[in-house]
Amino acid sequence: MVGAAMQYMYSADGRTYLDCVNNIPHAGHCHPKIVEAGQRQMARLNTNTRYLYDSMDRYAEKLLSKFPPGLNKIFFVNSGSAATDLAVRLAECHTGGCEYLVLDYAYHGNTKAAVSLSPYKFNRKGGKGKPENVTIIEVPSPGPLLGKEGAKSPHTFFAESIVGCAGQIVLPKDFMQQTVNRVRAEGGIYVADEVQTGFGRVGHKFWGFELYDVVPDIVILGKPMGNGHPMGAVVCTESIARSFETGMEFFSSFGGNPVSCEIGLAVLEVIEEEGLQENARLVGDYLLRQWALGSRQLAVGSRQYHVAEVRGSGLFLGIELIKNETGEPATEAAVHIVNEMKERGFLLSTDGPFNNVIKFKPPMCFSMENAEELAENLGRWI
Repeated sequence: MVGAAMQYMYSADGRTYLDCVNNIPHAGHCHPKIVEAGQRQMARLNTNTRYLYDSMDRYAEKLLSKFPPGLNKIFFVNSGSAATDLAVRLAECHTGGCEYLVLDYAYHGNTKAAVSLSPYKFNRKGGKGKPENVTIIEVPSPGPLLGKEGAKSPHTFFAESIVGCAGQIVLPKDFMQQTVNRVRAEGGIYVADEVQTGFGRVGHKFWGFELYDVVPDIVILGKPMGNGHPMGAVVCTESIARSFETGMEFFSSFGGNPVSCEIGLAVLEVIEEEGLQENARLVGDYLLRQWALGSRQLAVGSRQYHVAEVRGSGLFLGIELIKNETGEPATEAAVHIVNEMKERGFLLSTDGPFNNVIKFKPPMCFSMENAEELAENLGRWI
């Protein structure tokens, strides 16, 4: 790749691709307003939080206005992984424990602490298996909420609002509510990982956790908040922030710098000015309808696979393929379709435990015309 603009990418051989899977440039590749905000501030002042400057105050106020009132404290860092690492420290200071409840196939980042909470990493090639202080819940059908009897300390429940690496799994609302209530009843807290699902991506809500009518104690944010600029944040309650006042100073030399804050502020303004959340709702609902229709037609066709489920919300969707006769994952079919679509100029990917889920999570400027073109071309196989 040698260039990109909004929902398009340009390769060295002169081809143009429609980017259907890159959620990190949230508002669109090289969005002119966001680029200009970074350039302007970089030429004026770039320092760190040892100093006072207006950019952080303005951005923090704007960002917090998007959250429920109880989530009113922000720690700025430079990635979702760093945010997960900090959330672990906050949780342990607040609960006094180090027991964790995570969803199967979850992925929370690349630091040591984040990998220890990520079955997608520790239970796959190169991983060292589940740590003793971690309990895994199967998705979407949960097992025992808190695993082993006699846990040594309260649990911290970490959850992606839609489990991406598991294959775009939307969790049952009653499961989320019951799990959060049970964890809190035993002195624990709930951490929502919004790195991929936040900032209007799910369409019907601004944050993924709002799909379940639950309010987290801590929220993790990552690079989509800066349209790909290396930003991250932890948003939490005042009581959790106060529990972290142990005398050990927390300082991130990059987190919250003026350039990042101006870029983050521009992203929030673009989401509002261009109606990107509503666009995600309309385009996502259209594609869910189209792919569900295609799956019904496919069921009576002559192919060796069919669509088991189309799921997700807004511009965070998945299409799961299984074999007709056995019901086993149709991994080869999913990979073949993604490769064929690339040749047609559409960038998609596969995910899930068996790589049989076609994954769709484009920049938020992905238009209805783009969706119609995607549906028409994908309709050859789905």
